[in-house]
Amino acid sequence: MVYEIRIKSKGALYRELRGLEVDAGIRADAKLEGKAALVFVTRHSGKYAVWIRAKRRPKGDKGTFVGFEQFSELRDFLHGALDDPLRAYVY
Repeated sequence: MVYEIRIKSKGALYRELRGLEVDAGIRADAKLEGKAALVFVTRHSGKYAVWIRAKRRPKGDKGTFVGFEQFSELRDFLHGALDDPLRAYVY
């Protein structure tokens, strides 16, 4: 069973990201290149992995992975991409 907890603010999101456990992840609605997308963030060995998937994707599109070494790089990437109001969940 998967449990999700809603994240209500960007400040809370950034706190969750800093303390993200290896077996946890964060899902958020975003807009990238003018298109609605989902971003999934996980952490492994101190690095962040982000899987980006268009909400309306062409057949066969499996999404894109982006890696970030530093939290500040991830924060900068997410800052302009996340939907307002924020729709994000930790699981």
